[in-house]
Formats: sequence, C-alpha cells, structure tokens
Amino acid sequence: MNQPTLNAPAIQESTANKLRFGSYTGLLYVGAMLGVLAYSLLRETGETFAFERLKPGMTPTQVAAEIGSPKAEAKDGERLVQTWKIPDGQVFTVEFQDGKLVTKERKPASR
Repeated sequence: MNQPTLNAPAIQESTANKLRFGSYTGLLYVGAMLGVLAYSLLRETGETFAFERLKPGMTPTQVAAEIGSPKAEAKDGERLVQTWKIPDGQVFTVEFQDGKLVTKERKPASR
C-alpha cells in the first residue's frame, strides 16, 4: 500500500517565501561599516575644527581655550603672534593686536 505524502510541496513553498534574518543582519553590518568609514574620511580633526571657530576680537585666553597652549609666542609691543604645530603636519598662526585676535593662518608644516 502506498501512503500519500503530506503536502510536501506546500511546506517547501512556505519556507521559500520566508525572509531570512541573517541576510538583513549582514546588510545592517555592511551599512554600519560604510557609515563609519565615510564619517572617518570626511570629518576634520578636532584641532582643525577648533581653528575654524576662532573669530576676530577673541582674546589670547579664549583662543587657548579653543586650541590649547601655543608652541611658540613672539611679542612686539602691542602685537602678539602665537603658533601651534598640529600632529597632522599643519601649523596654525594667530596674531593679536591690543589683546584681540586680528588674523589667523593655517598652512602645511615646512619640511
């Protein structure tokens, strides 16, 4: 006597249409890695970002609060020039006149 099979094609169809959790998890990980990579490539360093926030009229104390202590200082009467050497190879120079920021400059370090 032959026994009929129990809806084997129906069971195969229902499992074939189910979405697999692992495939979405993999896509999530790939998306997260691409986001982290894009952020790290496109963001500026903290010092560079702080340099952009310097505005004319700031005092040397306010500038030091943004960037940190300068590596070098030169004073000539009411004129003060401060210099920072940043680890990524840039040099920041700011000039104060009468205790207020008047100019700022960013350039690559000389080799």
